[in-house]
Amino acid sequence: MKVTVLTGRWARRYVQQEVTELYLPDNASVEDALERLRIPLEEVGFIVINSRVVPRKTFLHEGDSIRVYPAVIGG
Repeated sequence: MKVTVLTGRWARRYVQQEVTELYLPDNASVEDALERLRIPLEEVGFIVINSRVVPRKTFLHEGDSIRVYPAVIGG
């Protein structure tokens, strides 16, 4: 299945672009997507799929849009 992962600039040390399209097995979860991108789970604050906050163990579906936010946001 194909999903889109949006990470923002905070994840630049792990992924080169802020928007990444991934092809994952049908039974993949958000954690599987993060592992594929080599983003450490401890750096993830929360995850939004299709405008809903979800746990990391949530299973993905074809066409899902996953936005990943860092554990700490500040300025």
